[in-house]
Order: sequence, then structure tokens, then C-alpha cells
Amino acid sequence: MSAFRRRRGIAAAAGLLAAAVFAVAACGGDGEEEAAADPGGGTPVAATLGGDAGEYAITVDPTSAAGGDITFSIVNEGELEHEFEVFSGSVDPAEVPIEEERANFEGLGVEEIDEVEDLAGGDEAQLTVDLAPGEHLLVCNLPGHFEQGMHTTFTVE
Repeated sequence: MSAFRRRRGIAAAAGLLAAAVFAVAACGGDGEEEAAADPGGGTPVAATLGGDAGEYAITVDPTSAAGGDITFSIVNEGELEHEFEVFSGSVDPAEVPIEEERANFEGLGVEEIDEVEDLAGGDEAQLTVDLAPGEHLLVCNLPGHFEQGMHTTFTVE
């Protein structure tokens, strides 16, 4: 084998090793990135941010599902960056205090389950969550977005 072929083989092996290390490193973390990337096997629900309903809207279809794993397929059809947060419990949006342009849910009987952050216009993500029966709140809580109507309810039967 020529020295050139040997060096090319070593370079290819090094590249594969680097890719493997990157893949393993990408599997770690706090779970948010994993949840966004892992489609899971839950009941599918289409979630749209922005789009035909207006830049500051969240729509889901269907609006209810059986309890257990639910996979939200999220599409940001708007032009602005949005996020998608899932809370257990329900609260009248008019009763939610706004602090520094964000909804403050502390003491309102709702609990954050999971979220997908930083969805630029045109981005897509999936989020699988295990939801118990009851009402759940879906929101974008970037500054000013909740106040402008980026929230909806989702019912688990």
C-alpha cells in the first residue's frame, strides 16, 4: 500500500472517530434537545406556531387525545422565532400576571412539563411528552408573545 493511501485511510478513520464522538456527545445533555429531536412513538398532534392564524397564534390538531405519550409535531409557520412550552393544568390567560413581558405561572397551579426553544421561522421539531388526563396549557413565552395570544389549551382524556 502506498504512503498516500495509508494517510488517506488514517484520515478517513480519524473522521469516522470524530463523527462517532460527536454523535455520542450529542446524546447527552439536559433532555430538551433530545426531546425536540426524538419523535417518540406517542399519539401524533400537529402544532402550528404563527401561520394562517396570525404570527402570534398556536393551533393544535387534534385539540385532545388519550392520556400517555403524545408527540407534538411543531412547525413554526411564522416569520419570528417562537418556542413551544407544555404545562400541566389550566388557567385563564387573563389571570396570568405578566412580568418583564413574560407570563409568570408561579402559584397558579400549573407546572411546566417540557419545551422546545429557539424555533426560527420555518423550523420544525418534535416533542414527546407523557401527559395525564386533564387540561394542559401550550404557550410561547418569549417576551410579549403570550400577551399577544400565543397560548391554547389541550385536553387529555
